[in-house]
Amino acid sequence: MTIRYLEATRELVVHLKFPDSRKDEVKALGARFNGTDKGWYLRADLDAARVARLEALGFVMPPEWLAVFGGPPDTGPVSAMLAETMAIERPLRGKTMSELASDLKSAVSRAVPESIWVRGSFRPNNSTATNAGFFFAIAEVDAAGRDSVTLQACVWASELERVMRPLRNAGLELTNGLVICARVKVSLSERRGQVMLSVQEFDPAASLGEIALQRDKVLRALGAEGLTRMALDRPLPLLPMRIALVSSVGTDGYTDFRKQLSESGYGFTVTDFDVRVQGDALERTVLEAFSAIESQRDRFDLVVVTRGGGGKGDLGSWDNLAVGRAVARCSVKVLVAIGHVNDATALDSIALSLPTPTAAGKFVAERVTQADQRAADAFSALIDTVFDTLAQADSAVDGHADSVVRSAEELLVDAEERLTTGASNIAVRVSGLVRLASERLLRFERALGRAPSRLRAASAELERAGQSVARGAERLIEQRRSRQLRAGEGLGRAARSTVQRAEQRLKMTEVTVRMADPATILRRGFALLRDEAGAVLTSAQQVRPGAAVTVELRDGRLTSRVESVEPFIIQTPSTETEP
Repeated sequence: MTIRYLEATRELVVHLKFPDSRKDEVKALGARFNGTDKGWYLRADLDAARVARLEALGFVMPPEWLAVFGGPPDTGPVSAMLAETMAIERPLRGKTMSELASDLKSAVSRAVPESIWVRGSFRPNNSTATNAGFFFAIAEVDAAGRDSVTLQACVWASELERVMRPLRNAGLELTNGLVICARVKVSLSERRGQVMLSVQEFDPAASLGEIALQRDKVLRALGAEGLTRMALDRPLPLLPMRIALVSSVGTDGYTDFRKQLSESGYGFTVTDFDVRVQGDALERTVLEAFSAIESQRDRFDLVVVTRGGGGKGDLGSWDNLAVGRAVARCSVKVLVAIGHVNDATALDSIALSLPTPTAAGKFVAERVTQADQRAADAFSALIDTVFDTLAQADSAVDGHADSVVRSAEELLVDAEERLTTGASNIAVRVSGLVRLASERLLRFERALGRAPSRLRAASAELERAGQSVARGAERLIEQRRSRQLRAGEGLGRAARSTVQRAEQRLKMTEVTVRMADPATILRRGFALLRDEAGAVLTSAQQVRPGAAVTVELRDGRLTSRVESVEPFIIQTPSTETEP
């Protein structure tokens, strides 16, 4: 049993301690339960009968209490007892919360009397901007990346513009995880009972230095793993028409990049991978995007990572080792455009980099334009080569024909000369033989002196035979000369015919090449249709309703969208015959 003074009811009570089995008996004495202290109390105005009942229940009354509680409570000894007890108990009753909060506030003020500089990671959790000011938290992060200590902080409304201006001028925005250095005044909020850091000044240089240190740390780690040059050394495709776009869908950076591709007039195929470009979800969503790209890498020519807007503090989220590994190891060439003209991240050092999404879009479009121009130049060069080859072939055929005619004429002249010489030789030899025979006959005639008539007849016959042989040789020579002339004329006609046929084939080939030129076909009113990937459409089955189609005319391109597809039924003649 103890005596206490209850401040709430301003009365003196007797605190009773007993086992639960005696609860009903104690309640019968008029005791009541106090929920705050979880105890049973009796008013201290006890008479002798109630004291006796308490003693019967096993409660021990101090002797001095028995002397007091022997009479009415309003007697002098009771009143003196109450006054003395109240005087004794008041220092032991404890402090109110406001008293304790006031004492703690004073203790904090004594412990940290002046403003001090503190550093930690900005935490927007439960941060609010009210008429009173901007409230947030500053956390200390342990080696495992967890918040070990977190204190509430605020920038009061009257100081908000002045305190935040240096951060804005440095291009910094308070984002989750940004390391900040601030001069604060430490106080205790009596209403909330928590320590409050009133920010009086930020040090932007410290935050920028932390960002640079983190970027350098990531680059050193990537260099130690041999990943620094991997993405940079991967070749850039000549015709990057199939794009994997890693960006926050609908943001300015996303829109700016796609606008450049659309205005180029080429049929790019862009697949969106929606990610968060700042904050805690950046690492998870970007890694998921690169994992999905890697699983279907054959579908893409180029990966483009874009981010538009935001401050330098937001860029620090991209100085992430896991994200850097994903970019370096990606099998598809990666182009990053997540900074600004004067800003950079770790990714800008390990991959093909452009300052803005707009610049990235222009770069890709110009790359395709250059490839298109090279193809057009190659086609023109091919046409020129074909025409040059045809001209050279035409000239060569003419030269060969002239050479054949000249050779034929030379052969004919040579043959004619040989025939003339041969005929002359035969005539000379025949004449000689005839004279020789005549002389021999005359000698025989003189020697024999007989049959002169027969000899004369034989001599005449031999002369006639000689003349006949001479005439036959002349006719033979003439016939051969005539055949050679006819053969020469036929050879000339054949050569000229061959040349004419060759010239005709060359002209037909030239016409065919010109007619097959796409520019000629387009000038005749035809159009060239390409799908979103830039491939030429040759069948209605290659597109679906809703697909984008590029129509190329002789003087420009049109971009349209297919509303419906109605294939024609083409009747082909049957090759089967009736039985």
